[in-house]
Amino acid sequence: MASADSLWGDDLREFCRRCLRCCYGTEMVLLREDIERLRRLGFRGFYEIRGGFYRLRNISGRCFFLDTVGRGCKVYRDRPSGCRIYP
Repeated sequence: MASADSLWGDDLREFCRRCLRCCYGTEMVLLREDIERLRRLGFRGFYEIRGGFYRLRNISGRCFFLDTVGRGCKVYRDRPSGCRIYP
């Protein structure tokens, strides 16, 4: 299965204005593969179960992986599948 990055490539990045709005109040559902990949990288405590789904955890209303100083994602190369397809 092709990833969203390989399907859209650099074209998708044109839509991102680095406003970070999609990183606040996230309800992003995580796939088992997302959780396993991020755990292999050493991350813990980044998800919770809400509404019967594994979801990205918010800290102070923002995504666990949001780097507000650098204005980006701490795990961009390994970000969850939902984040890859969300422009």
